[in-house]
Order: sequence, then structure tokens, then C-alpha cells
Amino acid sequence: MLSYLSASGLIMQRLVDEQVADDKKVRPAPSAAWAIANALDASVNVIFYDDLPDESTGGSSQRGKVQSSQQLWLVIVSARNVADAGVRSSLDAGIIFLNTLVALQGYRLSAEHGELQRKRLPYRAIYDNGFAHLPALFSTKVITTGSA
Repeated sequence: MLSYLSASGLIMQRLVDEQVADDKKVRPAPSAAWAIANALDASVNVIFYDDLPDESTGGSSQRGKVQSSQQLWLVIVSARNVADAGVRSSLDAGIIFLNTLVALQGYRLSAEHGELQRKRLPYRAIYDNGFAHLPALFSTKVITTGSA
């Protein structure tokens, strides 16, 4: 694994390959707040959300040198239609959202990542300034090895 955050690019590439959204509208975002403040119509934002080291028995070996972790990736689909107070934007976002789920659920990003699994979100859809923002949270397992 060249980068601990390599899943971001792999998720974006999968979304482009599956034609979920225009490749110029599949983008990394530093946070959910940024994605909403800088919303693009018919876009998909990929955000590193959290890292959860596996602390259970079997989560690490060789006295902690080899460690399993679960990375959480937030994906926010945004669509805009100001003409109807958000009804059309919800429908448009819903189509992109479903295509995102179909493209990512169970997909293995690489040999160094586990399959993507959908997780429960800490918050709900957001409707703001004519945009509908539909979030989904995915996890993938990664294993790191220390040099000690």
C-alpha cells in the first residue's frame, strides 16, 4: 500500500468506471461541511471519515507490529434543482445515490483492502440552498505492519 488513504482514489475510480457521475464531479473532499459548502450538481464527494484499529483478540499480532484497522469513508451525493424547493433534487440525488450503492457495496478496492461494507451513519440527509445531499458510510479493512 503506497498511501494509507489510497482507498479515496480507488473509490473515486470505481465510481467513474461505473459511470455513477461525470469524472469531473467525482472528487475528494476534506470534510462533509466543505462538500456541502462547495456543492456541485450531480456530484459525488469522497471523504476519509475515521480509522478504527481492531482492538479485539486477533486484531493485532507480533506484539502489535501487525495491526488490522477499519477505515471509514463517507460518500456524499449532491444534486441541485432550485425550481421545486428540493423535490426534484431529491429525485436526482436518489438515482445517483442508488448507483453509488450498487457500485460500492461489496466491492474490493485492491488486494490490500477488504470489501466495502455499508455502515450506519451518524447523521441524515441534508437539504440546503436547493441541493439534496445524501450521505453513505462505507468501511474497508486494512492491515499495517510496523518496522519495529
